[in-house]
Amino acid sequence: MSVPKAYVREATGFVRELGAIDSTIYAIAAMVGPTWIPTFAVLWYTLPGVNIPFAFFVMGALCVFHGFYYVLITTAMPRSGGGGYVALSRIVSPALGIAASMIFVLANLIDLAFIANISITIGVGSPLATYGTLTNNAGLVAFGSALAAEGGKNMYGFVLSLIFTIIVWGIVSLGMAKVIKANRVAMVFATLGMILIAAVLLSVSQADFIRLFNNFAGADMYSKVITAAKTAGWGTPADFIGPSMVSLPMVYFCFIGYHYPTYLGGELKRATHTMTVTVVGSILYTGFWFVFLAILFQNAIGLDFLTAMGYLYFTGNAAYPLSVPPWVNTFLIIMNSNLILNALIILSFLAFGYFLMMHFFMTPSRIMFAWAFDRGAPEKFAEINDRFHSPLFLTTLLLVIGIFLSILYHFTQAFSLVNLAFFFVVAFLPEGLAGMLLPWKKKELFEASAPIVKKKIAGMPVIAILGAYGVVLNIALLILCLVNPFIIGDINPFSGGGLFNWATVIGMGLAGVILLYATRAYYKSKGIPVELIFKEIPPE
Repeated sequence: MSVPKAYVREATGFVRELGAIDSTIYAIAAMVGPTWIPTFAVLWYTLPGVNIPFAFFVMGALCVFHGFYYVLITTAMPRSGGGGYVALSRIVSPALGIAASMIFVLANLIDLAFIANISITIGVGSPLATYGTLTNNAGLVAFGSALAAEGGKNMYGFVLSLIFTIIVWGIVSLGMAKVIKANRVAMVFATLGMILIAAVLLSVSQADFIRLFNNFAGADMYSKVITAAKTAGWGTPADFIGPSMVSLPMVYFCFIGYHYPTYLGGELKRATHTMTVTVVGSILYTGFWFVFLAILFQNAIGLDFLTAMGYLYFTGNAAYPLSVPPWVNTFLIIMNSNLILNALIILSFLAFGYFLMMHFFMTPSRIMFAWAFDRGAPEKFAEINDRFHSPLFLTTLLLVIGIFLSILYHFTQAFSLVNLAFFFVVAFLPEGLAGMLLPWKKKELFEASAPIVKKKIAGMPVIAILGAYGVVLNIALLILCLVNPFIIGDINPFSGGGLFNWATVIGMGLAGVILLYATRAYYKSKGIPVELIFKEIPPE
């Protein structure tokens, strides 16, 4: 297949360095993160009676099928921007490709500010304050409480999250080889932390926890929490199936990431093998730990107590007994006062925080690179640093934007209505359309693809079936959120918060389309044959 001169150059400049194991780590890095800590608490509060292990098992199974779509589309188009922008722009529409990916990039940049904050405030602040109380260390209590104050939106949280962000930017800017090494180290500490959490939970019975909590919070406080919640109107349904199924959109948000290496398709070794191992391996790893730890927390602490604590905290009830939120890592400190163990667990939260923040630089930079390589964004975006083989200009630009958004996050109410889960689902929803249309709209490309891409069931291409499945899955999740606004927030397009989020995603999508066609018009005026670009996949 010839390479048109319309592209920025004849080769991207990326090197295929990401093998199956490192790609799996990369996917896990986007899936776990420190967000599981507040997610568990929010699920226990918003959906009393929810069976988190059951919900994660169901969603994990659904995600495996969705993940296999990305195995096939990445095999067909193993390029930067992979199963999202590149596939949509070639098979469905360039406008849809850049619109969906623009929404995705925005979601990642806002999430960068959010994750940097909670990695420090939830991952470090709350545990330090609790540990300081246990050990009568007033300095730790003051520092931890200061970090956790105002939901972490304070100067201490901003400064430390800024330092953390700059460190992650520095690692990412050194190129894929250095990122791979850093990810392997982070994976060791992250997994060690999970093992230590499990060990602590297995070593403490529910009777032990009740005694320890009462010693920490006050005489008979464990039972008082449950009583106060019941008095205030809290209760749990007898049926766990209903609340567990309603929880699926939030659980899906925890699993998002199993397909992320598709956006680094130009840096994958043996795309089919790597993506297959990645999808299965990352979902098994994440699903195992979420299910296992949820079971252990419920057994060691008691489900009624966990949901009652969440109810009192999130409703602002005066009976809530702690000075910090009811995050599960707070309870871990109460169970275990060993300095070294607690330090390692906190370090594991920081490792998972690094993982997510690394993604928020890596993934958007590859997508924006793909825009520029297609003459859909300024050519500077396609610049690759010769020394590090990384898009240094783009990662630096993302850092500057990320710092600006962090200032807005910490010191304004600009993001008070933002619904990131909604942004991600909307961005992912159209990606399956490429697989649905590939066998017919790009028949030549389909026929030239690897045998696995051309597999059929009852005469229907598997890639088309899985593409349709992905679209339906995301539509179903959106509908579930629409009729149950308490899951991820209001997404009703005719009300305040929902209207804001719909307007934002539509506005960002339109901004992407304007960028695409304005840039293409400019390059066309310079005599560059931009009309050739979307007729084939980009060069490697």
